[in-house]
Amino acid sequence: MALTNNERVGKALEALRQGLSPFIEREMKTLSDEEARGLVTRLAADDRLLQMNKPIAQWDAAALLEFPRC
Repeated sequence: MALTNNERVGKALEALRQGLSPFIEREMKTLSDEEARGLVTRLAADDRLLQMNKPIAQWDAAALLEFPRC
């Protein structure tokens, strides 16, 4: 049976999340504590992106994609 568009997009977002989270985690470790806190505060300001109570590997793709913009 063929995949629906919804399933295709879901799989693509999951692959993006799995590939991007190690990069974000590595980049967060290069920040000072103050810079990291500021970044987390900016990300947490958007309720959709409130992922801070989870490890980075469990953040959704939207939160991971916001990281470079901050």
